[in-house]
Amino acid sequence: MLKIKLKQTLAHFKLELKLDLPAHGISAIYGHSGAGKSSLLR
Repeated sequence: MLKIKLKQTLAHFKLELKLDLPAHGISAIYGHSGAGKSSLLR
């Protein structure tokens, strides 16, 4: 299991992310264009 926890605060913006991915299988990230999918993977 891959577990990621991220907290970031910038001025008036607060981001909290908790992501649990299984060690085996296929996982997908989807969303609208410009939603930050590629930025999440960087």
